[in-house]
Amino acid sequence: MDLRQLQMAVKNILLEHTGDSAGFEAFCLVQLATGKERQQILLGKGEPVPQEQQQKALELAQQRAKGYPLQYLLGQWEFYGREYSVGEGVLIPRPDTETICDWAIEWINGRQLQIVDLCAGSGCIGITLALECPGCMVDAVELSPQAIPYLSKNIVRHHANVTLIEGDVLQEQLVHQVRTFDLIVSNPPYLTAQDMEELQKEVTYEPAMALYGQQDGLYFYWEITRLWKEKLNPGGMVAYEIGMDQEQDVIKILQEHGFVQIGCRQDLNHITRVVYGMKPAD
Repeated sequence: MDLRQLQMAVKNILLEHTGDSAGFEAFCLVQLATGKERQQILLGKGEPVPQEQQQKALELAQQRAKGYPLQYLLGQWEFYGREYSVGEGVLIPRPDTETICDWAIEWINGRQLQIVDLCAGSGCIGITLALECPGCMVDAVELSPQAIPYLSKNIVRHHANVTLIEGDVLQEQLVHQVRTFDLIVSNPPYLTAQDMEELQKEVTYEPAMALYGQQDGLYFYWEITRLWKEKLNPGGMVAYEIGMDQEQDVIKILQEHGFVQIGCRQDLNHITRVVYGMKPAD
């Protein structure tokens, strides 16, 4: 097979599972299997592909057709225009999460602030803020021993001014040990028990500890707000990514903890994706 024939063979394997994205995913997998540059694949008609590379591409396609995430197969995924290393044990960065970065960058507005990213995962939020807002000092807190190597790798990969803190954001001892912050950002686990039962096949490969927010999906919002509000400087902000239709519940949580100037931000699909609030100034 030449490159074009291989790409078509991979696409045919993927079609039933991935539908409209089969062509794009086939291109990605052929590129991964062959190590060819984009232009080489686009112009690859007539160029024979070694048998071992053909076999690798077809095996990758079979894995993907069984629902294994494309991002894990590729070992990286784009977020805010940058590539992040990902794999089993770390949540895959999603375009929806760029919404919290957009809001935070606007609010920071060039100031040199102290920021903490809780439940940091791959580090995509904290690293983005560090790179887009030079001069800010960013801490990234993560508990999972599977996710931490990816977080560490991504910090180094992007030469980001981010300090990795290994620990549980719900542990009072850790909260007492860290400094204070002007901005707390978090994309915590927020899926409900029912959500976990209805996950798409691809999502079942992602770590449950990064997804499950207990029975009603709100546990981490309650606990992070309760524990971390004392670490927020007066006039500082907390901003959460939320699941669909959770805005009223999370607004209520912030209200009950004394936050003011509470607001929301929608993602590109017009779904409310971020809820934020200010700690009153003294």
